[in-house]
Amino acid sequence: GTTDTAGANGYYFYDATLRLSHRFSDRSRLGFSFYTGEDRLYYTDYARYSGDSIFTRERRRQESRWGHTLASLQWAYHLRNGLTLHQTLWHSAYNFNFEQRYAITRDNLIQGNRTVQATEHDFNSGIEQTGFKSGLEWTPLRSLRMRAGLNASRLFLRPGLRIYSNQVNQAYSQTRSGSEPLLAGEFGAHVQAEYTPDPHLRIQAGLHQAVFGVNDKVYSLPQPRVQGRWSPGRNWWFRAGYSRMQQFFHLLTNPGVGLPGDLWVPSTDSVKPELAAQWSGGITWSRGSFQFSAEAYHKVFSNLIEYRDNADYLSSAGNWENSVTAGSGTARGYECMIEKHRGSTRGWLAYTWSRSTRSFAEIENGREFPFRYDRRHNIQFVCMQQLAPGIHASAAWTYQSGFAVTLPVERYPAPLPDEPFREIFIYGARNDYRTPANHRLDITVAFEKKTGQRTRTWTVGVFNAYNHINPFYLQFGFDDAGRRRLQAIGFLPLLPNVQWKMQW
Repeated sequence: GTTDTAGANGYYFYDATLRLSHRFSDRSRLGFSFYTGEDRLYYTDYARYSGDSIFTRERRRQESRWGHTLASLQWAYHLRNGLTLHQTLWHSAYNFNFEQRYAITRDNLIQGNRTVQATEHDFNSGIEQTGFKSGLEWTPLRSLRMRAGLNASRLFLRPGLRIYSNQVNQAYSQTRSGSEPLLAGEFGAHVQAEYTPDPHLRIQAGLHQAVFGVNDKVYSLPQPRVQGRWSPGRNWWFRAGYSRMQQFFHLLTNPGVGLPGDLWVPSTDSVKPELAAQWSGGITWSRGSFQFSAEAYHKVFSNLIEYRDNADYLSSAGNWENSVTAGSGTARGYECMIEKHRGSTRGWLAYTWSRSTRSFAEIENGREFPFRYDRRHNIQFVCMQQLAPGIHASAAWTYQSGFAVTLPVERYPAPLPDEPFREIFIYGARNDYRTPANHRLDITVAFEKKTGQRTRTWTVGVFNAYNHINPFYLQFGFDDAGRRRLQAIGFLPLLPNVQWKMQW
């Protein structure tokens, strides 16, 4: 037989930001902020092969798009006696789209017939939120600063609308399914105190009470936090902290191969909010223009959710709540950094070791497995150099361990009347495979010129200077014999870039 394979993939994104501010007086200031952006990622592969008098052509395409728009209006007013009032009105909209296309044609040269199947799967999800928050700052003493505030918002939640189309020869069908849109409300109040009795000691303590209402269910939990920093001498600082947090949205990650399918879903009547408690401690030492810092943290999660075995809400019918199960998790790590923060040459070297795991009673009998975005080693090296007045150069090298993914260990044909080429995949242990590590070097040179109160900056640079193609996701492609093979797909090769900025 003969085989011919080809593929293409692509990625693009855009971001736009607008900030406006107006000072009415020394006591009153108004600001407006707007941001919009979208990322699009896709791949297409083709295969043609023949054998046993059957000529087969396959075409697969997947595309993910996610975008966010945010607008806010802020007003700050300085009252008497050290009081400052902050008011913010804002609107946020997030959308996620997933599209999958598959077509296969088989010509039987002996029987003289042709079988054609084409499927299309579209998935759309989103969150819209409109809210208002008001905050007050007060400094009753030089050593004491107080903050308090209220917030309220209305949410329109679209967990997912799915459209599935299937065509076999001349027969065509289309079905729509998914979770119904939800309306929810979020309310909150917070108070925080920052006490600095002397330059060697600072204590921050706060309490945040959040309330989330969806359908007939209301969730509420106090969220305390406390942080302290103490210096026994001129060059040393010790710090420690504790916080308890509640999150009303859950991140569902696609455990298998293919384009990333991260999906944000809300807490509901049957899915509780995510809870976390974190402890941290660290130390900082400085001498001259150098500073060294190290920190350790430990975080415990409960009410996490994950796809059940062989479940995938993006490509299967039904309500997403029926595709998930609840469990717990931990995250812990150590961070250290050495920094040079003065002089014509500046920069830092930072290293983080981290471990994030999950455990679910209904997944592999509670076996602990790594979270998809558990990246054990992270390194960052940044160097900044002033070449001449108004000319600055920088180089940044980053390294990250690969992410965890679940791979199928077996597949077999399972044809149906309306899907004659349907296949079933049998997956192995959850997130038991690691992709190759990511690393790259970015270089930029900035030219700055000041004219009166205006500052103009031109920046030229190179992203991924040594053109290392980092794996972004895994997929099953075809080799020269038409057999399935696991492939690592990467994007963003060496990319030159130019930026212009004007400030006044």
